[in-house]
Amino acid sequence: MAEEYGEEVEYENGYDEDALRPVECEKCGKVCSATEDICKDCGNGLTDQGEELTQDSSDNQDMRDSFIDIARERGMDTEDFDKMLDMSVAEFMEFMAEN
Repeated sequence: MAEEYGEEVEYENGYDEDALRPVECEKCGKVCSATEDICKDCGNGLTDQGEELTQDSSDNQDMRDSFIDIARERGMDTEDFDKMLDMSVAEFMEFMAEN
């Protein structure tokens, strides 16, 4: 707080003065808490860990899109196929038995 009033402050024990400052999302511009790894507005990674998490999510979405493209190429109902991707194994087996 003293820094905000122009006072010089020395930190001991390697305190990182930027550690708790808000972070602006590079993608959407939302100001996020320093404790957030992922922007709540757009899902962009804010930290190294957030980048890893969003990369996994992006890879999953890419795979999902590829499956839907294959279904479309084979003339399948892509809306039903998309729903199947969200189902548990038990739900999937029930769906297949009904169709």
